[in-house]
Amino acid sequence: MSKVSIVTAAGRGIGAAIAKVLAAEGFTPALLSPGETVEGLGASLGGFGLRGSVTEAADLEKLVAETMAASMRWWSTPAIRPRGPYSKSRMPTGTRVLTW
Repeated sequence: MSKVSIVTAAGRGIGAAIAKVLAAEGFTPALLSPGETVEGLGASLGGFGLRGSVTEAADLEKLVAETMAASMRWWSTPAIRPRGPYSKSRMPTGTRVLTW
């Protein structure tokens, strides 16, 4: 089973550090940040990075579409309920979105 991490604000600082730790733990990163470094960071960690903002619905839609197109799935513990703009989205069976 492939593990995927979605990290926003991942271009530098804490977001980039979180992405690196998750990649070291075996997660494939799907990163989003308005910064110029996110695409290179995502590629260097074995995943991808997109330039965009969590405040823009189109950027979030692109992140979801590209993540799903790459045949990646998000997994979380059943005790955590999804929230946010994609909490009621139709996702493939067995897929859960973890946001906080």
